[in-house]
Amino acid sequence: MLQQLSRREKERQAREAEIVAAAEAVFCQKGFDGASMDEIAKAAQFTKRTVYQYFSGKEDLYFAVALKQFQQLLAYFRAAVAAGDSGFEKIQRAGLAYYQYYKDHPDTFLLLYTGFIQVSAPDVPQRQKLLELKRAAFGELSAVFEEGKADGSIRADLDEAKAAYSFIFVHSGFFQMFSESGHSFAGNHGLGAEEFILFTLGLLSDAVRA
Repeated sequence: MLQQLSRREKERQAREAEIVAAAEAVFCQKGFDGASMDEIAKAAQFTKRTVYQYFSGKEDLYFAVALKQFQQLLAYFRAAVAAGDSGFEKIQRAGLAYYQYYKDHPDTFLLLYTGFIQVSAPDVPQRQKLLELKRAAFGELSAVFEEGKADGSIRADLDEAKAAYSFIFVHSGFFQMFSESGHSFAGNHGLGAEEFILFTLGLLSDAVRA
C-alpha cells in the first residue's frame, strides 16, 4: 500500500511545483544566463529566501526544470515503445515520439539541454535526479535494441548500449539544431519542415534495420 503524504509534504510539493513552473517561464524568456533568482522568486510570488529553502541555487532550479521536461519526454517514449511490435518498430516509434514531443513543447524544448551549465558542485540535487533518470532511459532503450536483435528486426552486429546512446545523442542534436535554425534551413533549400524531419527520422531508423 502506498503511504499517504502528510499535509505538510503535500504543501511542500505544491510549492516546489509552483517554483519550478515559474523558473521554467523565466528561463524560456531569458535563458539560463539572463535569468536571476530574484526574477524567479518574483514570478513564483515567493521571497528569494523561500525559493532557497527548496533549491540550492539557479543551477539546481534549471536542472529541476530540465528534469520535468525529460520526465515528459520519457513518457512519450514509453507510450511509443509500448505500441510497437518488433524491436525495430519500437525504435522507429520512439524517434517519431521525439518529434511529437518537439511539436507539443516548442517553447520549452531547449530547456532539456543542460550541458552548457557550469556546475559549481557535483552534488547539485536536481542534477543527480536528472542523471539517474537519464541512466534509466538509456537502459530501457538499450533493452529495446536487444529485443530487436533477438527478433531479427535490428542488425545483429550492433552493440545495444552504444546504439541507445547514439540514438539519444543524434536525435537530441538534430532537434536542438532544428529548433534553432531548422525552419530557415529547410525553407532556404526548398524543403518542407515536416517532410525534412520525417525523412531524417526515417534515415536514422533505417540505419539500424536488419
